[in-house]
Amino acid sequence: MIDIKYSIDTAGYDVNSLGYRSVEFNQVDWINSYIIQGCSQVFGESTMDNNKIVSFYLSELLNAPVINLGVPGAGMDIQYINTLDILEQNIKPKGVFIVYPNLERYTLYSNDIPSHKGGWSEEEFLKWISDGNSRKHNLNLVRGYRLLWKLYNIPLYEWSHLPENSDICKTDFEWYRASYMSDRAPDGHHWGQKTIQGVAEKLFELTTVT
Repeated sequence: MIDIKYSIDTAGYDVNSLGYRSVEFNQVDWINSYIIQGCSQVFGESTMDNNKIVSFYLSELLNAPVINLGVPGAGMDIQYINTLDILEQNIKPKGVFIVYPNLERYTLYSNDIPSHKGGWSEEEFLKWISDGNSRKHNLNLVRGYRLLWKLYNIPLYEWSHLPENSDICKTDFEWYRASYMSDRAPDGHHWGQKTIQGVAEKLFELTTVT
């Protein structure tokens, strides 16, 4: 997986040597574990306790480990690259959850260190998203991402908290908006505890659909 500890502020968080909120990857029983991918909401930014983030609550519902591969600020390209890394290592989890991030984000590299660009990047970002450029690129990454898991016969459970992603996956946006408006993390931007637990339940529901 991409080393993220040099590109994000992990101070105060319990992370592994690559910066993820997980045990060291060589200690994971992958075949009996799920993974979850996404951006800072999945990472659990501003929630310091690893027992209070979405991967923990989802793990309790599934009665199986859920390995958190959330990357703050990341877009779809990072989810795709990490998927390539996982499959190249012949890692085959029980299933994969994806909370699709904003599909207008992108990543630049400097000396192999990723720098995530989004709405906070102002002028540079506005130039990139003009004419839907970034979303068009990212929708193709979504296609490839889905195909990779399908080729390896690994179940993929797709959800998003963003209404603009309703064209590619389930969103439950009315529920999410009502929860998020009244329940936020200490930084005022990320999910609070009620919302985190609710998202875990929404993701778990995807596994029960026949």
